Formats: sequence, C-alpha cells, structure tokens
Amino acid sequence: MPATPAFTAQAMQDETVDQVVWRILGVGSPTVERVLDANDKLAGLGPLLPEGTPVYFPAIDTGPPPIALIQLWS
Repeated sequence: MPATPAFTAQAMQDETVDQVVWRILGVGSPTVERVLDANDKLAGLGPLLPEGTPVYFPAIDTGPPPIALIQLWS
C-alpha cells in the first residue's frame, strides 16, 4: 500500500492519540509513535485530547492491507 499523504485531523472529545490514529487509519503501533513524534505539543495536553485538537499525520506507509479473517461459525 502506498504511503498516505500528510494531513491534519481533529480529535473527538476525550479521545486519545491512539484512538485518533485507529479511527482515521485503522492501525496502531508504530504509526502512533510516528504521529506523536510529528506532534510534540500533544503530550503536554495529557492522555485525553480536548475536542477539536488538531492532530497532524505525516506521510506514513501503513503497510499492506489487513488480511480478512474467516470466522469458523459465521
């Protein structure tokens, strides 16, 4: 999968950086660390971000798309 272009998203009320990254990109670590490195002021806001806090997403290679899991009883 190609890298996502850089963009900015806004946090929802009491959302963590991990939750913002998951909501927008559907991935976790190490992408969360890359976003935190690009937003040095977010750490000063505490673990829960105020609503509307801008979160900058640098150009990130999110890797291959996730593999669809098959449920035995679906």
